Amino acid sequence: GSMAAEAPWGQPGAGAGPSSQVYGNGGGYPMGGFEQGGQGQWSGGGGAPPAGAGFDSKEMQGMMAGLSPLARGAVAAYGGKAQQFLNNRMSFFKGSALHYYFDVNTKYVLNKLKLLACPFIHRGSWTRLRDQVEGRFTFKPPRHDVNAPDLYIPVVGFYTYIVACLAATCYEGNFTPDRLGARFWRAAFAWGAMTALLKGSFSLISTGQGTFQVPLMDLACYAGYLFVHVSLQVVAHAVGGRALYYPALVWGCVCMGVFMVKTVKRMIFNQSQYTTFDMKKYNYVLLIIALGQVPVAYWLSHL
Repeated sequence: GSMAAEAPWGQPGAGAGPSSQVYGNGGGYPMGGFEQGGQGQWSGGGGAPPAGAGFDSKEMQGMMAGLSPLARGAVAAYGGKAQQFLNNRMSFFKGSALHYYFDVNTKYVLNKLKLLACPFIHRGSWTRLRDQVEGRFTFKPPRHDVNAPDLYIPVVGFYTYIVACLAATCYEGNFTPDRLGARFWRAAFAWGAMTALLKGSFSLISTGQGTFQVPLMDLACYAGYLFVHVSLQVVAHAVGGRALYYPALVWGCVCMGVFMVKTVKRMIFNQSQYTTFDMKKYNYVLLIIALGQVPVAYWLSHL
């Protein structure tokens, strides 16, 4: 089907949140600091924080009473700056920011796994669905859109990969805690490397007249889907040896290559009306992304 144009991330009307919320602060994440009534909501103003705001009011008042007026002013000013820093730099770690990427249900997970296992059967559009909330466009959450990125499947896939490696090494009789730790850090490094590859690909095709503003967490979600196939490849290697491992490796790399190319093409062309990109590098970037699945998958799944 035809693809509807999407507003780029970071532009007015863009966002990456569920239909019931508006995310519009440039990265697809919610703005602002701690919510009223939540833990740690003191703004650092003069005097002690209100009771029930996550601080011990009496203890804070006692500490402040023992300081000189100049020291109390300095503490209050520092507290305000520290709170502002947390609000601006670390608001992502609040539940509302991560909620979008874990807003899934059983139907979405099954459909997404089917899409990852065999992207060739996907007959619908690869474009993400949008919804209008309070006069602004937002992306629908994963539970309502199979094309939306999520962190649930990558995180579970990461955990499944570690468990599969543990089971495979125990089955072969050569398990050691050091090997399990090495597998964990290898998987974490591979996830970060694939995310960096996607991020660098968008920077590579940018012409300087504009950059592709894709949230880093979206790229991390797409990169983490590789663990679904890698986990199966580890099991195939342990159960069937090379005869079963290499067909699983080839199939997994082909499926992930097709999935990533379709996804990256959608992200590029949906933002092409807001920025320009180098068409000469475009095909090479897609090829690098597709072929990049092979060495990473082999490095992770080969026992």
